[in-house]
Amino acid sequence: MAGDDDDDQPSDARAVVDAGSADGVANQRKKIRNASQQANDCRRAVFAEPVGRREMYQILLAANAFGTPFATAGGFPQPEATWSNAGRRDFGLRLYHEWMLHDFDGVKAMLEENDAAFMKAKEDRK
Repeated sequence: MAGDDDDDQPSDARAVVDAGSADGVANQRKKIRNASQQANDCRRAVFAEPVGRREMYQILLAANAFGTPFATAGGFPQPEATWSNAGRRDFGLRLYHEWMLHDFDGVKAMLEENDAAFMKAKEDRK
């Protein structure tokens, strides 16, 4: 509204960094480190429980992360659907790789509990 004193203030104060001061830059780096640590803690908590691992696997299945994106209708290629499927699969793979970087053991447990190929491999090792 006209006359408001804070019209010149950004709506998202987190986006503003006082790059002119060492304290401002240090504070922003600290916030980024804290957010990263919180995200890592969250992922570890999710993969620490069987239900969390099962639900994460369901996300990968919904994204068709391990499938092929090629689509046909009535025996004819459907390039638009193929590209759409490829984008969905790429998103699923990006999640999968991110999870692998941050909690390899949790993702391994997820696969051993939910993926038939990994279940068999685990049984064969016994």
